[in-house]
Amino acid sequence: MNPLDIVLVLLLLVIVFFALRRTIRIKKSGGCGCGRPDCEGCAGAASCSQTKKTDK
Repeated sequence: MNPLDIVLVLLLLVIVFFALRRTIRIKKSGGCGCGRPDCEGCAGAASCSQTKKTDK
């Protein structure tokens, strides 16, 4: 591997690290993982939307 390959791999690892960290923080704070804390309009979290509807 040449130095450019090493730099690119490290850059990719840093990007993946921060993306995972953000996702984990959103989930821990009660969000559904799509970036919206209230889960409304989140197509990927049907159970989260159902929970929100039953709370009303």
